[in-house]
Amino acid sequence: MFIVQTSNHIQVIEQKCLESGHSMMECDSMHSSIEKVKKYTSVYTVNDLLYIFNYARSSCHRSNAQPYEVIEIEYNDFYDLAALYSAYLQNTAINTYGEKVNWLKIKTLRYDKEYINHLLYRYDYSYKFSKTNIKLVKRSTARTEFLPKEADQLKKVYTRVLDDLGGKGHAANVVLHLMSEKLNNGHPLYMDNFYNSFDLASKLIEKKTFCTGTLRLNRKNTPQDVVESKLKRGETIVRYSQGIMIGKWIDKRDVGYISTEFKNNLILTKNRNGTDWGADFLTMRTSTIALVYSVAEYCSPIWLNSTHAKKVDIKLNQSMRIISGTIKTTPLDWLPVLSSIISPQHRWQIELLKLWSKLSNNTTDHSKFCNNLGIRRLKSRKPPWETAIKLSTAKYDAVQCWKDEWEKSELNNSSLIKNPTNNLASIYHGKSGQP
Repeated sequence: MFIVQTSNHIQVIEQKCLESGHSMMECDSMHSSIEKVKKYTSVYTVNDLLYIFNYARSSCHRSNAQPYEVIEIEYNDFYDLAALYSAYLQNTAINTYGEKVNWLKIKTLRYDKEYINHLLYRYDYSYKFSKTNIKLVKRSTARTEFLPKEADQLKKVYTRVLDDLGGKGHAANVVLHLMSEKLNNGHPLYMDNFYNSFDLASKLIEKKTFCTGTLRLNRKNTPQDVVESKLKRGETIVRYSQGIMIGKWIDKRDVGYISTEFKNNLILTKNRNGTDWGADFLTMRTSTIALVYSVAEYCSPIWLNSTHAKKVDIKLNQSMRIISGTIKTTPLDWLPVLSSIISPQHRWQIELLKLWSKLSNNTTDHSKFCNNLGIRRLKSRKPPWETAIKLSTAKYDAVQCWKDEWEKSELNNSSLIKNPTNNLASIYHGKSGQP
């Protein structure tokens, strides 16, 4: 209606509502293509939706397919139609005959320049149009008084004048503004590809702040050979400059990344389909001990004798399978050997002895607890302090126990490994380290 009354060449706009469930529009196939790609693509930011729209119809699906033309909307493209509606549409309930307007049954809406204050509608294509006086102007129906100034009446939603953060390089300006109180402290900052750039990383380094995240490969100062390189799935290419690493990794598509904190060490991950690839043996082993075992062994001296501790073993065994590259049918006794990580039970007992030694040598009230343990109320319980006393009395040595257990085992091909405590990383990769 606003367009009809303010335009010099549009006289009438007629809007027809199709029958629900009995119509087919050209955009239906487009929506179907987008939904199909979205089903197999993770969406974390609005930028991921942009990729889905571009990829929904491409040569990957049909050789002669033309990709959809995706136009990004800027902030100044939004208009405040709600304010226009509330200011001028004062009546949408009663028509000129005093009858109630049933909007759910309307099949056609008509906006005519001849009917300045009226909205025309009908419930069936064979009916005549009914009129509703929306009272756009209270005092007069003169066409010149409908909307005095188009710019004043149809206002933009975002009318705030750009401040110092706007304009060219606004993404970097926003980051520096939000981090203003945290700079020069050596903090790491993680961002997505909307903010990351070589220039921003340089500014953050000057302010003693690290940054890591994905990177749009069309950003300024991105190495051209990184952008144009043709890689196979799982391969990477990186370049370093001024302490900044920029790289590209191939998964289903190109993934650019930037970091001033880390080197190009990919960590192996496994998705729900079981597909995995990533870092070398030592990197995966070190990461697993730091990230997985540190959580799994939290307070282990307290619950190591619990019957529910086996639930923790399931995740640890899965981690060791990833490190060693073995399958699910591999015997469990082989996993600590192949991953060069002592078995969880021995690790828990080592932690228990450390805690017991600390309590026993403490001169505070903790020593009284160690000397006055009392009697167990239930014979079925296995308190950790009894286990600690037995291990301490027997001068428990986890590494020697592991070697003895391996020599007594009857596993197939166990004779291939004489000493399970040898670091297999040094055997396979020529590197040294502790098991």
